[in-house]
Amino acid sequence: DIIEFYQRYTGKDFTETMLDLSKKFNIEIEVSEEIKRQFKIREIMLKTNSFVCDFYQNNINQDALSYYAKRRFDAETIKKWRIGFVPNLTLTQSFANYTELFKISNLCYDNGNNYFSTNRISIPFMDQDGHIVGFTTRAIVDDIKPKYLHSKASDVFKKDDLLYGFNFAKASIKESKSVLITEGQIDCIRAHQFGIENCIALSGHALSDKQVTKLKSICKNYYLI
Repeated sequence: DIIEFYQRYTGKDFTETMLDLSKKFNIEIEVSEEIKRQFKIREIMLKTNSFVCDFYQNNINQDALSYYAKRRFDAETIKKWRIGFVPNLTLTQSFANYTELFKISNLCYDNGNNYFSTNRISIPFMDQDGHIVGFTTRAIVDDIKPKYLHSKASDVFKKDDLLYGFNFAKASIKESKSVLITEGQIDCIRAHQFGIENCIALSGHALSDKQVTKLKSICKNYYLI
């Protein structure tokens, strides 16, 4: 039926599908208080992530610019993918009134310390609609471990569900009927910068059933890079 078709086409779950279709066709539907609460939390987390992304972008310094140059990121790419830099100041030091929001969004620990250490570039994870659901950060100093550090799982970020770059790659994947799948976000960004736009990245080593479900409705040819 139309609901299952929409779920398969967009890769969204039943609840998201019902809410999308109700908005699209202006149909009022009743939802439980628990679902209302879940979506309110989701909305708060998405707004907080976007706010923090802006903060990271506004803190780009010479160290970050040197790293971008090393990876040959141009200015348009940095802006498009909203790449930033994690500063020395903690989020709670910079925005004390937002501490609870940062905790809800898994951006700081209970003691207020940043989840991501400094000397890292920040690369936001975006869902297929372009909402920021979390971050990956990459150390630019060799003695910082781990090299990559991702956001913790949350109501909006599930690593096995996300296809990094899918919001930018979707049209090209449909047109070419194929998708290039890289392991790392930087490889994906570089591919797009040089015009290879049917490229996405995983947030780990495994290609999950959920990710395949999102892809199989628009293409059948997968190339693992």
